[in-house]
Amino acid sequence: MITACVGPPPDVGRRAWLVEQLVRDDRIWLDRDPALLATKYQVMAADPYDFFRGSAGVYFRDLARPVPGRPRTAFLEDAAGAEVLLVGDPHPENFGAFLPGDPSEPLATGLRVDVNDLDAAAFGPWVLDVRRAAVGVALLVDDLPGCDPQTCRDVAVAAVAEGYVAGVRATGMGRFDRDAWGEAVRRLLDKAEEDEAVHDRVGKETETVDGHRRFVREPLDEAGKGMLSLTASESAELHDLVVAYAADPAAPVGFRVLDAVRRFGRGVSSLPAVRYAVLYDRGDDGPDDDGLLVLREVVDPPAIPSLFAPVTGVLVLRPEDRVPEASRRLWAVADSDPRLAGLDAGTRAFKVLSWSDAFEGFDHVDLAEDVADGTVGVDDLVGLARLIGTLLGGAHGRAPTAGGRAGAAREAIVGALQGRDRGFVDEVVAAAAYDLQRVRDDHRLLREAIDDLGPHLGAAWVDVEDLP
Repeated sequence: MITACVGPPPDVGRRAWLVEQLVRDDRIWLDRDPALLATKYQVMAADPYDFFRGSAGVYFRDLARPVPGRPRTAFLEDAAGAEVLLVGDPHPENFGAFLPGDPSEPLATGLRVDVNDLDAAAFGPWVLDVRRAAVGVALLVDDLPGCDPQTCRDVAVAAVAEGYVAGVRATGMGRFDRDAWGEAVRRLLDKAEEDEAVHDRVGKETETVDGHRRFVREPLDEAGKGMLSLTASESAELHDLVVAYAADPAAPVGFRVLDAVRRFGRGVSSLPAVRYAVLYDRGDDGPDDDGLLVLREVVDPPAIPSLFAPVTGVLVLRPEDRVPEASRRLWAVADSDPRLAGLDAGTRAFKVLSWSDAFEGFDHVDLAEDVADGTVGVDDLVGLARLIGTLLGGAHGRAPTAGGRAGAAREAIVGALQGRDRGFVDEVVAAAAYDLQRVRDDHRLLREAIDDLGPHLGAAWVDVEDLP
């Protein structure tokens, strides 16, 4: 337990609490690979948005603490109906393009946008997802050129809340209209469509050596990104995973592995997780049937008393099935990623994802650059914010409650909002302003803690290789 001295400045106590939460949430990475955890903290320290991405457990645990001045919610009177299956971490970069249907028929069903990361899916009060999405949008638009920070932030956050109200009341979105949500959304989908049409991702990531296609190995750069050949233990683990995947209905007919690597330096919260990239084909000798998959380790979200309940009973019991099952329950189209599957590696769970240009996500740095050079306007980011809210509301409308009754989530949320739309929007705007300042303050405290305590925040670890 980390404690503060008597009579410290207020930030000292807050920093001690922040460090304690981060170390507790990241213990699995600290004991397994402290170097990768140090890289994660470096990434978080370099950018407030990346700090936000890597500290979801801190954010939600903070909401469970009684803090004077934090806006409270007036929309959870129905406790039973309030506990719904949550996305868990619906910030803007966890949304992106999807190509539902059979990937062997490119673009046959049309690209759409939806939430692309449900690693933190759990049961909890529905307002938590809305607040997390809202503060993520606030970070996205804060400090952009050409707009008063508070005005832009409040308008964008209001769009999240307004979109949510519309989305949870809707019964479906139908075919996705890329022109309805602004230039940021349209540019993502246009680029995904163009690149997918020429099979660009396979060409970018692979090369032909001695007549055989294989991944381009990339030594880790200064940011820790790259792709390396597998170690003997990694090869053994991946062999068991791909054998299991080949028997899964999500695997393509004729699935065979051509090459595989360990992929480093992606994500923030899950940066230290094991990621394998797999090059496969469906049996033909030529390159036309080649494709890529990512197998990524999944861990359960941090336990947060009084806020989250585990996904058990109503959905599934096996850890490897939690994310795929939650995805199919919450996506607007259940087969948005037809290659999605959950696998058991014995001591850890993995999810399998399509890896192609049709499945690209939003990036806050790219969006800021697009605004700076004039290709995307602030109004376009407001359109993206409204889409995020709409998708989130739609997901909650489809979600089961912790009690499992069909339609109970939509019924409870719509009932809570009845006649109070404006009050809900105002509450979300006020909460996002408060949370944004807290995130920025905590980001500063993390930077100070790394300087003072070292790259692992002063925590010691057990070398798992030395264990009996």
